[in-house]
Amino acid sequence: MSKPNRRFITPTALILVFLVLTAVFFFRQFIDANQVSIFVIETEKIPELRAHPHEPWLDSIEDAGHHKITRSPIVTAPEDMWVKGFEVNVVNGTFHSVHHVFLGRTDKKDAYCPDYPWEALFVTSEVNPDGAYFPGNYAVFLKKGTPLKIVAMLHNATPPLGPGVDYKNVSVQLIMHYQKNTLFSRGIPLTYQRLHLSDTPCMDAEKAETFEVPPNQKAYVKKPATKKEEQTSSYTFPTDSTIVGMAGHFHPFEGGENVEAYLNNRPLYQFEATELPQNNWTYWHIPNYPSFLPVKKNDKLSITSTYTNPNPYPVRGAMGMMIFYFAKE
Repeated sequence: MSKPNRRFITPTALILVFLVLTAVFFFRQFIDANQVSIFVIETEKIPELRAHPHEPWLDSIEDAGHHKITRSPIVTAPEDMWVKGFEVNVVNGTFHSVHHVFLGRTDKKDAYCPDYPWEALFVTSEVNPDGAYFPGNYAVFLKKGTPLKIVAMLHNATPPLGPGVDYKNVSVQLIMHYQKNTLFSRGIPLTYQRLHLSDTPCMDAEKAETFEVPPNQKAYVKKPATKKEEQTSSYTFPTDSTIVGMAGHFHPFEGGENVEAYLNNRPLYQFEATELPQNNWTYWHIPNYPSFLPVKKNDKLSITSTYTNPNPYPVRGAMGMMIFYFAKE
């Protein structure tokens, strides 16, 4: 009886095993590329978040007792991630108490404010409730192990600026919707940028930056008055790029009328607020910029913000900001 041809069987078996494993690997990569996962970062709990009277025009972010700040521990990205969207959830509370939430990576510094302990990746607020969701292959890339942290300021006002409900054990969740980095999920990386107007630029990483609106102003336009203000309220693109998301932030409940964006010093777009009355209180919604915006190398984006103050005293703690995500060509 003839013996089996071992030299023939062994290489053939190895080739078959290799082909099967390769097919499984590529199939797994394909499945992962089309699957959206969720990664959640949560702040510490605030034991009691009591509603407090907020007198329009007079109360300010600058006042003691105006708000509470809660933070998350530093956590790390669990894997290489293409983040397709950011959103915020308030546990045991209401989104209407969110003055703002910052997400930042703590291994890098802010390009405009190097004393800040992070490079921001996302920010939202009660008047900007839409979150950030990126179309097509656009995404924010985070490498496995990237250290991340969120900071939330909660402001729980009584009517007419809030529902006036007391809450307990309140925390804030930052939810990232992402796809794993695979051979089939190579995204188009996005860069985040935030512009801000302030009497004291880079004044406070957690409280953010504010300015004062003088008394008896019908349409006060906040513009940069110093070189530092000019720097923090404008951005010059280093390459041809595409802006895929843009949002403005101001305080309509303190007389804010708009944030106006300029491209190369020409008016581009006005972010304005829609008032949404409830039973005995009201809130506002500032819609995002509605479309893509291609820009050229050395194009400059800048902002101003307009407020009205009919009172004989200043508005303290006004804000004027714009954030955007862009992809370099």
